Amino acid sequence: MRSLLNFLGAAWAERSAREQILLGSLSLVIGFLALWYLVAAPLVEFRNTSRAAYTDSVERYRELSVGIARYQALLSEEGRRASADNRPLRTIVSERAAAMELPLSRMVPDEAGRLNVWTGNADAERVMNWLADLEQRHAIVAIRANIDREGDGRARAQIVLERSGG
Repeated sequence: MRSLLNFLGAAWAERSAREQILLGSLSLVIGFLALWYLVAAPLVEFRNTSRAAYTDSVERYRELSVGIARYQALLSEEGRRASADNRPLRTIVSERAAAMELPLSRMVPDEAGRLNVWTGNADAERVMNWLADLEQRHAIVAIRANIDREGDGRARAQIVLERSGG
């Protein structure tokens, strides 16, 4: 080790002042470039990647918060609608069926507060629209449905309905 240092010291001493300045400057440039590419650049890249990931996470959190707030508002609105309409389930169902010109052949309430409904031979699309209307406007959902197609877009259905939330 000592011989290497002696050799480098002798080689340095043999150089002129101008060469020593050039070699010193070159050493500084190489040292700076090594420091930049081996230490600083990876740290800057890591910081930029982390910042982008953080920004993306914050944006997704905001979207999620807005979605949750919207969902809670819909739930509370649905609850208000359902609780605001205290009429019997049978009344609401028959009223909406009559408004949509859907023939109901039979309605039988059960002990759990649900309503079993049978439709006559009706337009299948009208049956589906009626079910969607009950769910959206009155928070009445179909628990079980048995729909038999009769042909030409007609269907007979046996449906069990209850208020949303039991």
